[in-house]
Amino acid sequence: MMKPKRIPAAEIEDILSSLKVICYRAGNQIKVAIDEPTNTIYKRFPLQRGSWYRRLFNPASRKFIRHAERVQALGFKSFNAKGWYRGDDAEHDLIVYPALSGHSIYDLAKKGSVKEVLPLLAAYIAKLHERCIYFKAGHCGNFLYSKEDGFSLIDTENMRFRMGWRRRAVAIEYLFAHTEKMNVRFLEEYTHERFLKDYFAAANLSTLAEKYIRARLRRFFSADHARTTKE
Repeated sequence: MMKPKRIPAAEIEDILSSLKVICYRAGNQIKVAIDEPTNTIYKRFPLQRGSWYRRLFNPASRKFIRHAERVQALGFKSFNAKGWYRGDDAEHDLIVYPALSGHSIYDLAKKGSVKEVLPLLAAYIAKLHERCIYFKAGHCGNFLYSKEDGFSLIDTENMRFRMGWRRRAVAIEYLFAHTEKMNVRFLEEYTHERFLKDYFAAANLSTLAEKYIRARLRRFFSADHARTTKE
């Protein structure tokens, strides 16, 4: 696995400020930017507070790269880092990688072309879970999709590689809850119940496991019922 290259901290700021910004962190700090001519992503990672070992030897930036390599080894598309830089003040890392093809599920929803992708997404998440990939940040902004290449994963630092009923339920619950937080309604229109049926069709779980997951997600089914009744 690659190691970070030390560069002046000011150089990280200069690089990011010269690119097109995709999103900011709190405090108006650039989080992700893109060099459009080369279609290259630059992502900043603050080094975590806490123990010196975690801060310097197991930061989120390292997990980001390592987990992307691991999911690819398991047969799923993700990015290939081509650069890892650390500011000489040991405050921030910068990861550089070619942009992946496709659009996020949220972007597809804005384009009005998400409905046909949702059953594919449900089946894809079931396959991740089957391979024991627990994507803690698995919301609809972190799954990219294109008809040519299928699904790809970003924000891979928030992953674990053990799976059980509870983690399956929590992963789907997070996906559902994040769409509520973002105030988008495409999953409500498709219905959470239908999405879960698509997931179960691909997951090959026991009846008991399905009952457990349904119980964890029951509030979303109540929302489905309320919307159907209102219509």
